[in-house]
Amino acid sequence: MVARISTITLLVALFLLMAFALPIGEFDELPAEWFQNVYEGLFAGTVLMVGLSAATVVLIYNTLMRVIVQITPGDEV
Repeated sequence: MVARISTITLLVALFLLMAFALPIGEFDELPAEWFQNVYEGLFAGTVLMVGLSAATVVLIYNTLMRVIVQITPGDEV
């Protein structure tokens, strides 16, 4: 599960990096609404990437805590 979420996060990050590198200012014939849609799409992608990154950190933390609980002698961790 961690590997799958990490891979998706990496792909979203690479897509966003390529999208931010587009020369948007050089498209003169596009309608004005197009720029608003591009902004909202990039913002949604950024939010998705941050959420997936946070989910990855939480999954890794939970996995480490489970391993530590299993290998620690005694009841308290």
